[in-house]
Formats: sequence, structure tokens, C-alpha cells
Amino acid sequence: MSETPSPFKVPTAIRVLFGTFGLIFAGIGVTVIANLWFGEMGEGAPTFFKIVGSFISLAFIAMGGTFAFSALFGGGILAKEQQDLAATAKFTQEMEHPSVAAGPGNYVCPACGGKLTRADVSPLGDVKCEFCGSWFNIHGKR
Repeated sequence: MSETPSPFKVPTAIRVLFGTFGLIFAGIGVTVIANLWFGEMGEGAPTFFKIVGSFISLAFIAMGGTFAFSALFGGGILAKEQQDLAATAKFTQEMEHPSVAAGPGNYVCPACGGKLTRADVSPLGDVKCEFCGSWFNIHGKR
């Protein structure tokens, strides 16, 4: 039985790419701030321009740092929250559309929740509920 891959598994190539770009952007931000305040670039510049340049550089550092952190730790900053949301969504989906177990007497109508004890099933798995009369597929196909 094949297991569906997790949407939170990121391929290595993508992680390397994001990590590289993250370090580049963060490095640019740090370099600009250092040169504005301590290097030749900001030697004669007014303080206003140094502050504005520093804020722009902070945006580069924040974006680059986030990329690099996400690439390094795989799931990113919000990985735990994403996994919790995915688990909640899966639970909600299972409650709305209960899975159908194989075997006589174990089929449940998704419309009314009635347990089907005796049903004529088509070759593709379509069956009509004996309680509410709605059609559904025992294989979960829509």
C-alpha cells in the first residue's frame, strides 16, 4: 500500500535554493547596514539617509533570514501550526465524510448516516441507500 507524501516534505533542491537566496539577501542587508554606519558608503551621508537605508536593509535581513531558517529547518517557522491545521482539516473531512469499511453491514450512507445491511452494488461501487434513497459510491469516489 503506497502512502501519500506529506505536503510538508520539501525537496532538497528547493531547500538549497531557498537557503542560498536567503543567505544572499540577508548578507546584502547586513553589508549595507555595516557600510552605512561604519564604512565609506555612509561617511558623508546625512543621518536620515542612514536610517532609511537601515530600515530597507532590515527588510532584506528579515526576508532572507526567514528563507534561510525555513530551508535549514525544513518546515519553516510555521511548520507546527501548519501540521496542526492539516490534522484539523483531515479530522473535519473524516467527520463530514466518514470512511466506508469493507464487508457486509459496514457501509454507511454519507447523506443520512444509515448503515446499509443489504444493498445491490454496481460493478463500479455505486449503491442506493435503502433509507434516504440517495446514491453514493462505496469506494469513496464522487
